[in-house]
Amino acid sequence: MGVVNVAALLLAQGSPSVSWSRGRSLRAAVLRSAPVNPDAPTRRWPADDEAEAQEALRLATFLWGAGGRRLHLTHDGRPGPGPSVQGLDEVRALVDGPEAPAAAPLLRALSSLLARGFLERWFAVALGDEALAAATRALRDDGRALPATRLLLGLGVRALPLGDGTMVRAVEELPSLLDRPGGREALLAALQAGALEVWADRVRPGAGAHFAAARGLPPSLAVDRAVRAAIEPGAFPRPGSRAADFAALRFLALGAVGDRVALCDRPDARDRLRDALRGPVKLPGTPRDLVDATEAELAALPEALRSFAFAWGMLRLPFLPLAGRLVRTVEELVAALGDPAARAAARELAARGALSLWATRAAGRTLPQPLQGAVPAHLFPALCLELGEAPPRIEARAGLVGGGGKTIVAVELGNRDPLRAAVIDLAVRVRPKAGREAVLPPRVALGPLEARRIGVAITTAPEAPARAAIEVTIGHAHPLGPRSIGAPIVVTMGRPRSVGPWVAVAVAIAMALAGGALAMRVAARWQPARPTPHVAKSAPPVHPPRERHGAKNRGRY
Repeated sequence: MGVVNVAALLLAQGSPSVSWSRGRSLRAAVLRSAPVNPDAPTRRWPADDEAEAQEALRLATFLWGAGGRRLHLTHDGRPGPGPSVQGLDEVRALVDGPEAPAAAPLLRALSSLLARGFLERWFAVALGDEALAAATRALRDDGRALPATRLLLGLGVRALPLGDGTMVRAVEELPSLLDRPGGREALLAALQAGALEVWADRVRPGAGAHFAAARGLPPSLAVDRAVRAAIEPGAFPRPGSRAADFAALRFLALGAVGDRVALCDRPDARDRLRDALRGPVKLPGTPRDLVDATEAELAALPEALRSFAFAWGMLRLPFLPLAGRLVRTVEELVAALGDPAARAAARELAARGALSLWATRAAGRTLPQPLQGAVPAHLFPALCLELGEAPPRIEARAGLVGGGGKTIVAVELGNRDPLRAAVIDLAVRVRPKAGREAVLPPRVALGPLEARRIGVAITTAPEAPARAAIEVTIGHAHPLGPRSIGAPIVVTMGRPRSVGPWVAVAVAIAMALAGGALAMRVAARWQPARPTPHVAKSAPPVHPPRERHGAKNRGRY
């Protein structure tokens, strides 16, 4: 028996193996009758030595042409510890059987054999199937991903080998893969290669259409929507966070609250949640009035706050991080504003638009248009007033300064609050208004415990009445109008102020004297007249008794 026939016979039996030296001549082949030891290290071809790989392919082709049918599923086609097959039925049994090898080494071996031409030659020479060999060549050259997986599906296997080493045998296993680290990426590769829809249609007729429709979606949510439509209506925002309905999803989000909401702290996780809550295949129990926060809106917020801002409208979580604490209600926010650090943090959030966003979406407050979005620093006190904070205590008084054609109303303002600033608006009303005009100063900002004197100019025309009353209304600034502080202060103008304060004293004294004289005249007029006694001219004058003489003198007169 010749050397070639003996080699073909040994390959067909499968008990011994053939070992090649590094020479390129077929006559240098040496037979070794010892069986293959699976634990012994095998010599592998250098990855960059294409010449030796081509020589191995020529030798395998020669042996198949001599009647051998065995294909060793190793990276170089040589006998080794890996499995070997002699026909397509053995390939299907190897993949679908209960003792199937791990998918990752099998796919690596098949991909190497496919790239080096072993499978094409094996189909054409050993099995005599030229059509299958041509299809294998087209599959190798089309440039699409997962050629080995698509080849096995073309051979009729019912298991889906994935690149992460998983062998999927039923569509019910796909939700578990989405909930496992790396599972979504492996399924996405199979979806983009077209293998997932072929396999799904094979194991569950009609399911492949959902995967085919999802292939054009963004990668972050393509597999999730297909699985939700074809198998289970669940949400899988992150590995380990599988939720069957909205209540379960919100419970998972509550458990993930810390310095951020871990369930939606990445853009891809938020995309999956948007699709599960507002997409065509919704999560069971999802409310209809959820409000989405787009990525453009979130980009304007601090990164640590984006997951919270998304959860306000989409997951109905009212948490607001504020200076190391979590605020849940407006009342808690108002109480926290008494802390200087929390107040400074709230002012910064208002300037970024986060505070008004939280108030409308999480706390359910309706804010006027100027207080929505980014709120500047001079409107922050007004926003606090709108949310229910008590205004700072302001003391005010007013008086006239100057005279002639131009008068100044001096308004003295004092903020008695040791923590909060106040923004004050002034309103002046002149009665009668004819011939007089008030020139108001701009809005006044008072810091904590700050006092300031503001002048309001009153211009008077020559034809104006001599006297006028000026009402000064003081209020906290607000976009919808000042919030008044007490009653208006009334100042009367028109009296000359150059005569000094003694004029009023003199007038008061004169009026008192005149009043006393008038009272005496009235009393004398209404007093009844006394009768006059008749006395003779020669008689001595009659004197009335005097009390000071006492009782002893009464009889003498």
